[in-house]
Amino acid sequence: MSKFNTDFQKNHNTKDSRWKTFKDYVDCLPNQDSIIKRKDNSVLASCPLGEVNHKHGDKHQSFILNEVWSKKYKRDVVVFTCLSNCCSQHELGNFFRGRLGL
Repeated sequence: MSKFNTDFQKNHNTKDSRWKTFKDYVDCLPNQDSIIKRKDNSVLASCPLGEVNHKHGDKHQSFILNEVWSKKYKRDVVVFTCLSNCCSQHELGNFFRGRLGL
């Protein structure tokens, strides 16, 4: 799990209504047409920072959003990464914080 995801989840009580679901994260992705649902319950999509950080936008989906079981929280937590190595977890975290109102 990324440092951002770990820090974010640490700061949010699992009973808190601000705890966001996997669907909340998927719904705030800017290019909804690029989303490919995979068999493992993850999604592959255009990077939400593609227009800013990617040299030619993100023509081929390079962003993975997944839900994994957390032993610590005893629930599923959302994890994400940009496979193109153009975007840092910090930048992606800031994107989601802004979109999800955190």
